[in-house]
Amino acid sequence: MASSSTRQRAYDVFVSFRSEDIRKTLMDHLFSDLKRKGIRVNSEEDASFDVYEAIEQSRFIIVIFSQNYASSASCLKELVKIYELKESDKDKYEVWPVFYDVSPSMVRNQTGAYKEAILKHEDLNVTDVLKWKKALTWAGNLSGWDLQNTICGHELYFIDTISKEIFYKLIDGPIHVGTNLVGLTARADQMDLTRFEKSEKVHMIGICGIGGLGKTTLAKAIYNLMYKHFEGQSFCEDVKNNVNRHGLVHLQTKLLDDIIKDDDMKNKLSIGERITLMKRMMKGKKVIIVLDDVDHQSQFDALAGDPNWFKNGSMVLVTSRDRQLLKANHVEEIYDVALLNDDEALELFSMYAFKKKHPNDEFIEHVNKILNYVNGLPLALKSFGSFLFNKNLDKWEHELDIFQRSPNAVIQKVLRVSYDGLDASQKNMFLDIVCFFKGEKKDYVGKILENIGVLVDKSLITICEDRIQMHNLIQEMGRKIVLEESEEPGERSRLWAPTDVLDVLKNDKGTDMVKGLALDLSCSEVNICGPSFVKLKNLRLLKLYIGGLSNFRETKCKVSTTSGKLEFLSDELQLLCWHGYPFQHLPTSFDPENLLVLDMSYSCIKQIWSGSKGFNTLTSLNISHCHSLSKTPDFTQTPNLKELILDGCENLIVIHPSITSLKALVLLNLKNCKNLKILPDITPLESLKHLILSGCSKMENLVEIRASWLEFHIWG
Repeated sequence: MASSSTRQRAYDVFVSFRSEDIRKTLMDHLFSDLKRKGIRVNSEEDASFDVYEAIEQSRFIIVIFSQNYASSASCLKELVKIYELKESDKDKYEVWPVFYDVSPSMVRNQTGAYKEAILKHEDLNVTDVLKWKKALTWAGNLSGWDLQNTICGHELYFIDTISKEIFYKLIDGPIHVGTNLVGLTARADQMDLTRFEKSEKVHMIGICGIGGLGKTTLAKAIYNLMYKHFEGQSFCEDVKNNVNRHGLVHLQTKLLDDIIKDDDMKNKLSIGERITLMKRMMKGKKVIIVLDDVDHQSQFDALAGDPNWFKNGSMVLVTSRDRQLLKANHVEEIYDVALLNDDEALELFSMYAFKKKHPNDEFIEHVNKILNYVNGLPLALKSFGSFLFNKNLDKWEHELDIFQRSPNAVIQKVLRVSYDGLDASQKNMFLDIVCFFKGEKKDYVGKILENIGVLVDKSLITICEDRIQMHNLIQEMGRKIVLEESEEPGERSRLWAPTDVLDVLKNDKGTDMVKGLALDLSCSEVNICGPSFVKLKNLRLLKLYIGGLSNFRETKCKVSTTSGKLEFLSDELQLLCWHGYPFQHLPTSFDPENLLVLDMSYSCIKQIWSGSKGFNTLTSLNISHCHSLSKTPDFTQTPNLKELILDGCENLIVIHPSITSLKALVLLNLKNCKNLKILPDITPLESLKHLILSGCSKMENLVEIRASWLEFHIWG
């Protein structure tokens, strides 16, 4: 995010040209095309226009050499200024010469019309003339466009080429847009971003369409192109899923963080109080805000309820699948993202299938068949292209035969192809992410699943701001695969829908087919009894969590129990996440050989395990806010533990001395362990990088700080 204190460029592009030569032809078209894409270009009609300041404040400089360019002293002075700026800071400016109706050698060597023009200037200041000649020689040696010899004088082709190149360079900004971008300039043209450059009204703009069309990509490009022209900026990505995971307060806090950056003002405010604060603060700044993937009225109400919230000149850009939702919320213009046209679809598919803009000749017939099936949907083009990359012609023909037998499910088939190309372990990993881990942090998922990068390579998932993301269509495809395993939920491999999970647990319908189960305990009432999990003998992933809240104690966990202990948990578990676990102990028979992550935060547990029971594979243990916990377990048999989180264990008194055996431990969080007095010697913890002791008010022994630590908190 650009700081508001950073000096912002007044222009994206400065064009130096001889007005009488090309003003009514090339320049009018070029200026118009650049402005439609939201690119700021110098304009002599601007009353505050200062040519040298405009040059300094531009990122791209285009010099158009025409027959009479060198006859203008003012043009030559501009060229000298450009030359001096480029020489003083080579990385700050990009200078592109355009040889309109002259050759590069004429400019470089000052021959023909340029020689005549320089001779006419000889009676002026000799020093100036020498500078002009040096600048002309320099410019003539630069790489640029020779309109007559390289593009046969086709001005419109040149204008399209140069404006696209500038556009794609400009959108490489604070938000990662992606790679192999195709069709964005045409969509920006259709939105005509020129209208918003100097507008004095609040603009609420919608980008609408089905999943997979590139709504988010277009919004990112526009944001990167325009953010620097506003006093405040915020990009709220994936609103729907972020609200489901973290709640509206989380997104309100992000928006306020981006715009006003005042923690003291907002930390303890309710949703309504945050709305009041946002309305007051937004009125004082011209802002650009993007709300990506909005699907509910409450999201509008909490984040951008009304144009009156904002200062004139502000822009709110909203992407959504729901046109009616946009209409109902003051969105004045709704831009429907179209499918890619044939040329764009061919280019995008080729970039993934062949790693170049055009297919190999022998594949053209097959490519055309694929394009007809995919029908211009970018997500499907990327997915199918990635799958076919590096495959031979016979393999292509085989896959095409399969698709031709199923013409009514083209998009799902295309997406399914990427899945079918995975091996068995990769398929399991993909389905785990589809059902349980979309939106989770990459590092967290990486503790449980190995080599998730292969799914990135297959275009099945993406990593955005260190979180695992996937398109909704891909998630729907994956979940459909699981649903098709059986009509009975208890005979499917993964359960995530609350109705299915509750049916299995309440009615004892579980089987050894179930490998993963997830339930948001804040949304669903469930009774857990001793034998609830007895039939789930092959369960690998158990995720009983509280979603959408930062503080577990603020909500009522809707779990009831009818017995004092849990009888069984699968020894196959790799992830055991049970927020608010209602029992005091884990089952005595529980002896997992593959457990990697154990999260029992906010639970009633008194003892994690007894003795030196083996949890050899465990890498992360989170028992934060367990108020019944007075001592930690013996860590002798947990040699691979990297994270130990005891935050808020207010009654913790004893840390087992075996903690010194944790050679792999990287993070030790003892924040707010208010009754802990003695911390065992941590000198042997050679891998430790993060130690958090803040709030340990009764701590008696001192800790020697190491230079190798990346984080150490003792106060606050």
